[in-house]
Amino acid sequence: MFLRRHIHLILKKQYLKKEDPKDLWDVLKQRFNNVHDVQLPELTARWETIRLLDFTKVEDYNQAMLDLQAEHSFCGVDKSE
Repeated sequence: MFLRRHIHLILKKQYLKKEDPKDLWDVLKQRFNNVHDVQLPELTARWETIRLLDFTKVEDYNQAMLDLQAEHSFCGVDKSE
C-alpha cells in the first residue's frame, strides 16, 4: 500500500488497525485538514504588517509579498491588494 509506506512511523503505529486505504485517508484528512485554519490568522497578521521600509531591496519585498500571496492561496484566500 503506497500511502502506508510513505507516512511517518508514529502515524503508522497510531493507525495500524486501518486496513482499507480509503479509511486511512479519511482519518488522516480529518486529523490534518485544519492546517489552513491554523495558518490563516498568522498569515493575515503578516500581510497587514509587511512594509517596504523593512526590506533593503524592493526585490526582497516583492518576493516576500509573492510568498505571502501564495500561502494565502494555499489556504483558499485570494489576496491581491
